[in-house]
Amino acid sequence: MKTLIVEDELLIAADIEALVSSFGYGPSVLASSYTEALYFLQTENIDFAILDIQLSGHKSGIDVAIELKNQHKIPFVFLSSYEDFATINKALETAPNAYLQKPFSKVTLYAAMQLAIANYGKIHHKNTMDDEGVAVKNILFIKEKSGYIKLPMKDVHFVKSDGNYMEFHTADRKHLIRESQKNLLQQLPDYFLKVSKSFIVNLEEIASLHQQIIRLHSGKEIPFAPAYKAQLVARLPIQS
Repeated sequence: MKTLIVEDELLIAADIEALVSSFGYGPSVLASSYTEALYFLQTENIDFAILDIQLSGHKSGIDVAIELKNQHKIPFVFLSSYEDFATINKALETAPNAYLQKPFSKVTLYAAMQLAIANYGKIHHKNTMDDEGVAVKNILFIKEKSGYIKLPMKDVHFVKSDGNYMEFHTADRKHLIRESQKNLLQQLPDYFLKVSKSFIVNLEEIASLHQQIIRLHSGKEIPFAPAYKAQLVARLPIQS
């Protein structure tokens, strides 16, 4: 998950960057102004933002938040030392996914990021994943114990439907969340394709096709239904 940190105090920005990295949510890009923040939003694939309200220049972190809400649709946290109600209310009008008061600690920053991810999922994916998972761009955050772990969708080889649950299979793990296949298909990247009643496959992981079997690069074999063959073949770079 690439995090945009918008903070004009360089030492604080560096501290946040180190903490975010320790949470496993790196890499990060640092911006000290509204202009720099917009540059990174336009040139980098940003998944999450931490915004200080007070920035150098005429525009503030609130202006960055407005840009996020209108154009980029990613979760963000406000970070501020302001204590006046007028500024706080103006910031809250942008509907941040979490708000953190300075000075902060490692624990409070972690909690704010976790809360932002969870709140973003509730707002943008209502009635999906039953709070067990949140999709943000090409990353799935899966709830485990008291927090969320990130699962890049490119690491998922295939997904198997198991009753009311979906199994996400990677090279070495299986993640289970409560979710309907219909809702999941609406959130997966376009390189996933349903190939049978129970299986959804990452097309980039397919090594070969044999009769009604898909063989993945890992050696795993996945059955596909004849009804899905034409669509499957059309999506693969097969030379005639």
